[in-house]
Amino acid sequence: MPDPLHHAPGTPAWIDHQSADPEGSRGFYSAIFGWTWEVSGPEFGGYANAFAGGVPVAGLGPLTPGAPPMATWSVYLASTDAVADAATITAAGGAVVVPPMQVGDFGHMAIATDPSGAVFGLWQPLEHPGFQAMGSHGAPCWFEVNTPDAPGLRDFYSGIWGNDTQKMDGMDTFMIVQGGRPRHGVMQMTKAWEGIPPHWMAYFSHDDVDAAVADIRDQGGEVKHGPFDTPFGRMAVCADPAGAIFTVMTPAEGAS
Repeated sequence: MPDPLHHAPGTPAWIDHQSADPEGSRGFYSAIFGWTWEVSGPEFGGYANAFAGGVPVAGLGPLTPGAPPMATWSVYLASTDAVADAATITAAGGAVVVPPMQVGDFGHMAIATDPSGAVFGLWQPLEHPGFQAMGSHGAPCWFEVNTPDAPGLRDFYSGIWGNDTQKMDGMDTFMIVQGGRPRHGVMQMTKAWEGIPPHWMAYFSHDDVDAAVADIRDQGGEVKHGPFDTPFGRMAVCADPAGAIFTVMTPAEGAS
């Protein structure tokens, strides 16, 4: 077995989806990305791990009881001490929504908001190391937080874990850099985003974005924007049948 993919502190380590119709959502994403599933028992609420290429790439579970009926994708940042990181998040102007807790033998998690209100999670692994592929078909390939205060959130996310930052040429977007590699973006929301709250966006790799878009529509999803070409690859912003937003992308050669 290969060594687990290591996620440095403050970099995306896991992503999961909360759905009012987990079985239907699993079918949708299987049709788009070819994911297979490992579904847990009732002690974990039927939470499922999605596999691409034989390794876990994402999770999917039911909505939390009492939560509004809105599907979401949630991004979790790697932590070596979720309790300490939760305290630092609060001190830096964020808020802890779900305090750190242990999830069986898998790891410790917490849910927080940054100073602009975007929701994100922490994942401190035990037996579950997080997603184990990046950039291959069906795996995550990029993550980005969209905010009306990109410089402030650049400092927030880099400051908590001591990671470097880099401004993208010609764009009001910063990258959080760790080990010399960009790990996620911080994008400035403009007037064109009016009415959309700050949020994290997950990008999933697909070998053919145009084919993915056709499948998304056929499976009851919606294409919000695109497909369109960028220096980083061809992409489309989409929604699944439950309304969860994600981006599907064919990374440019050398971009993933």
